[in-house]
Amino acid sequence: LVTYQRGQLVRLSTSTLHLFKDELKEVTSKGGLFFLMGIFYALGRTTDNFVIGAFGSLEQVADFQILMRVLDIPLLLIMILTSILWSAFGEAMARGDSQWVIKSIQRISVLIVLVMVATVAGFGFAGERLISLWLGEGNSVNHKLFNVLAIWVGLVAFFNLLASYMNATNKLWFQVKLFAAYSILAFPIKILVLQQYSLEYFVWAGICVYLAVVIIPAALVVIRDLVSADERSTQPA
Repeated sequence: LVTYQRGQLVRLSTSTLHLFKDELKEVTSKGGLFFLMGIFYALGRTTDNFVIGAFGSLEQVADFQILMRVLDIPLLLIMILTSILWSAFGEAMARGDSQWVIKSIQRISVLIVLVMVATVAGFGFAGERLISLWLGEGNSVNHKLFNVLAIWVGLVAFFNLLASYMNATNKLWFQVKLFAAYSILAFPIKILVLQQYSLEYFVWAGICVYLAVVIIPAALVVIRDLVSADERSTQPA
């Protein structure tokens, strides 16, 4: 196949076209996995409003959303940082520097804890004033709910850190299965808990399922992967 480019005839061999086809297939495959991941992630997280509104009350939806909007600020900052690490993790693993990856995950994990603790402390000190400026006087703050939501947001941020590594090492299908399991299990459990208990326990139910189905399996896979890579890098050539 011959094409005209920049005033010159360029010959593309059949092997080159085959390479383009393989790259297109890989990109399409990964895009499909990210699409599935996004669907199950949305089903697991964004259905909270529906569950609370359908099986609780609209007042509970408002309480939940107001406090989540406050926590979205530290979550966004952390996710920007962890998303940047995606390419850095890939480059580090390509050159066999698993120790840098381990240290980075440890440091960012500590940073996540510090940010969430500072957020909870700051909201405990100025939360009433912040909500009154935002929504007007006469709006009370449920600090117990805010603290539980802060734990939930911290877990989401921590998984985003693990996901940056898993994305860099092409563990996309594994993440799809994690979020699929979470969306299937969390939905009925949250409904039952909300009908029987308070909104705080509803969030706790999500936290427990998220830990058992998403965080712990992901952390075990990442730890196993990094330990294996570290052992291979320390073996004599």
